[in-house]
Amino acid sequence: MATKQDSAREMIKRRENAAATDERFVGGPMHAELAAIEASNDEDDWLRATREFARRRHANREARDLARRQRLQQQAVWLAVAVAVIIGAALWLRSADKIPAAPAAVATAPIAGQPAADAAPVTARAPVAAITPAPTNAADNAAATRARITTTVNAWAAAWSRQDVAAYLGVYAHDYTPSRDLSHDQWRAERSARLAAPAAIEIQLSGLQIALGEDGTARARFLQSYRSPTYSDQVVKTLTLENRQGNWLIIAERSALPTG
Repeated sequence: MATKQDSAREMIKRRENAAATDERFVGGPMHAELAAIEASNDEDDWLRATREFARRRHANREARDLARRQRLQQQAVWLAVAVAVIIGAALWLRSADKIPAAPAAVATAPIAGQPAADAAPVTARAPVAAITPAPTNAADNAAATRARITTTVNAWAAAWSRQDVAAYLGVYAHDYTPSRDLSHDQWRAERSARLAAPAAIEIQLSGLQIALGEDGTARARFLQSYRSPTYSDQVVKTLTLENRQGNWLIIAERSALPTG
């Protein structure tokens, strides 16, 4: 009659055979761990180690899947940046086409061989009024601004998902004031530690709404979904951004629990 240890040994053998063609497994730390499990003679240790081995292998597979999704999300962000650049160039070209060129001046010369006194007098043309460029469409400007802010928000979320601390903090203004009682340097140190701690992070945004202010600021409001191997949550995030020399940077941030 087969013991629990025999059953566990058979299960590990099946896992080892299934992973034999996986280069990330063969010769790696999990392969060595599997050999150590097989060498154990204690039945209870066998069962505990077998369960832990299966759990960690499952966690590694989930981490690889998460990394693949993050790469796809990063590609989507770069695509959004390219689209925003194309839209901006098209708007600039359309506004440039609305300015007509000034007409060339036409001079009337006297007829050859005729005395200057008999030459027909030249009638002076009325001065041509200066042509004022047509004002740029306000709706086009607002659409281009919203596209740039959308690109900034997506880049912020992508840097967070990649756990790229420098890129993430680079979206914040140098005078950003945290909502809690922390100095700017304390906040930067805390955020750096929190981005680096999890094995993987996935950030998803939905329902992005952008409101443009008359003072050069804008508010971006969206539902933020956070997921790591050990924690997940959803909050309604509001980012206040300001145009600093052509770059939209975060100057304030607020989170609230979803309602409804």
